[in-house]
Amino acid sequence: EFWSPNVSYTENSKDGRLIVKSNTSKHEINKVKENNTCRIGLNKKLHYALGIEIGVGVADINLEDYKIDRALLKLGIGSFNVNLANTSIPLLKIEAGIGEATFDLSGDRKKDLSAIISAGIGEISFIVPKNVGVRFIISGFLGEINAQGFTKDGKTYVNDAYVNSEVKMEFNVSGAIGSINIRQIKA
Repeated sequence: EFWSPNVSYTENSKDGRLIVKSNTSKHEINKVKENNTCRIGLNKKLHYALGIEIGVGVADINLEDYKIDRALLKLGIGSFNVNLANTSIPLLKIEAGIGEATFDLSGDRKKDLSAIISAGIGEISFIVPKNVGVRFIISGFLGEINAQGFTKDGKTYVNDAYVNSEVKMEFNVSGAIGSINIRQIKA
C-alpha cells in the first residue's frame, strides 16, 4: 500500500489523459530499499501525443511500433531507456536530467523528425537508422562526442545518407556535461 500510486484518467471526445503519480515523499522513498515497478500498456492501434515525466529511478519505455504524433519526455535522475524504433515520430522534445539516457530511433522512417534535446549531466545516447539522413547540431556542450560514421563541421554532425535521403532526422542538442553517443544501425 505504501507504494500504491495515485492514478487518474480523464477523457473527452478525442483525448484521454492518464496520470500516474507517486504518493510517497522523497524523504519516505529514501528510507526504503525496495523496488517499485509500474507497468502501463497502451493500444498500438491508437495515435498518441505523449508527455512523460519521471523524477528519480530507472525507466524502460518501450514505444516501438506505436503511432506517436509528438512526445515530450522530462527525465530527472537515473537511468532511462526509451525505445521509439519504427514510430516515425515527427516531433520530439527531451529534457534530460542527471544520469544515463538512451533513445532508440532506429527502424523504418516515413516522416522527417525534428528533435529538441536539453541534455543534462551524464551520458546520453542515440541510436539512429543508417539509411536515413541524420544531422545533430550540438551547442553549449562540455564533454566528449562519439559519432562514428558522421562528418563533423564545427558543432554539426551529419551522416553519409543526409544529402540524398528523402526522410531526414534533425537533432538540436544543447547544454550537456558528459558524453553524447550517436550510433547508426541498418534498418
